[in-house]
Amino acid sequence: MTKEEIILSLIQKNKTLEEIISFSGLSISEIKKVLNRLSNKGHSISRKYFYDGEIQYGIDNINNDYPIITSSISNELEFMVISDLHLGSIYENQRLLNTIYDYCAKNNIHIIINCGDLVEGDVNKLNIKIPPIKQLSHALRVYPISQDIINYLLLGNHDYSLLTKYQINLMDLIKERREDFIPIGYGEGKIFIKSDYIVIQHPLIEKSKPLGIYNKAVIIKGHGHAAKINYDSSNLIIYCPSLSKLNLYKSSFPGAIDLKIKMKRGIIEQVYIEELSFINSKMFTTNEINIHVSKNKCFKESNLILNEEEYPKILRKEIK
Repeated sequence: MTKEEIILSLIQKNKTLEEIISFSGLSISEIKKVLNRLSNKGHSISRKYFYDGEIQYGIDNINNDYPIITSSISNELEFMVISDLHLGSIYENQRLLNTIYDYCAKNNIHIIINCGDLVEGDVNKLNIKIPPIKQLSHALRVYPISQDIINYLLLGNHDYSLLTKYQINLMDLIKERREDFIPIGYGEGKIFIKSDYIVIQHPLIEKSKPLGIYNKAVIIKGHGHAAKINYDSSNLIIYCPSLSKLNLYKSSFPGAIDLKIKMKRGIIEQVYIEELSFINSKMFTTNEINIHVSKNKCFKESNLILNEEEYPKILRKEIK
């Protein structure tokens, strides 16, 4: 049997990526090439994404939403949230991304939410290290890959500049090249969890308004390059720091957010946020906030991460 016949046979049996790797002996990148060839031959391959980072395959029944499938008894979920890597720029920092991946592996985190500006694009020519037309290849080469970690990726204004100036559509190209990436749109997307969802936003044009209007939602925003928690009407808004050397505030540092949620009857009931900050080449857990959600989904907090001018960093512990 050819590689295509073997993989197609396993897909028709609804095998997972881990099972396909085990049965076929192929690597993830080799399997991705076979899946592309099968798609080019007219096979409609569906994917289901699970909370443990697993991907299950089938034929047809394509779902245009992006749900995370959990078990019925799993009501406490944990994600890593990163943003604004600006790969291909003078500000990129691959070491930080590798450290975050190591943290996820050590802490059994299988889903990374990436809030945009994966690459530098062509927004500020002074910042460009890799030519815009080569940035995606560079980004996918240096971006870690793991069998049990998947990335929900929203594309931001720097990513969007490649589409408007060079007709390079990262949505399509990433789907073709990486099986562990789930691109969910430009500027805004939703990640569905049980009966609820999380909104991800990243402005495509400076001072542009959000693409959607929400009420009683958890919204995660990229683009700001600094951590902050805020409230807009009854929405909880989480601003994600940049995982690069491009920091826009004197007191901000590169970092990420360890996000835990508790759910009840399929609805988000509690949000726990722990900020991870890189200070003098060391990673610390810094600020943390525990947010409770009432029955009518009104967010109640004990304190806020404000980060306006001088952002107080409360160093809790160093992560080694």
